[in-house]
Amino acid sequence: MAKEVLAVLRDEKLIERSARVGEVFLRGLIAIASRHAVVREARGRGLMLAMELRPDAQPSVLDAHRALLERGFLVGCKPQANLLRFYPPLTIGEDEIRGLLAELDRVLGDVA
Repeated sequence: MAKEVLAVLRDEKLIERSARVGEVFLRGLIAIASRHAVVREARGRGLMLAMELRPDAQPSVLDAHRALLERGFLVGCKPQANLLRFYPPLTIGEDEIRGLLAELDRVLGDVA
């Protein structure tokens, strides 16, 4: 079974694709960070990305997390570090990434 999984990763070029889509995602997160003072930093590699909010941010990281969940986006949250974490599947499309980025931008701008 493991060999078949590796074959699918190789044949469908999912690792290379995730690097490409991850760059689009990270550029979008950085652009959002530049527009919202509540964001301390956007960082990541491939499709493992995070956005750190400032400790006194409004909306708080929990508020942002809840708002994204209510809009249908499954996003990780680590309140102790003020982090929103993004671990989408390797098969995610750029349109889906753009949809998430648009909603995240709205969520962070709702209070501003």
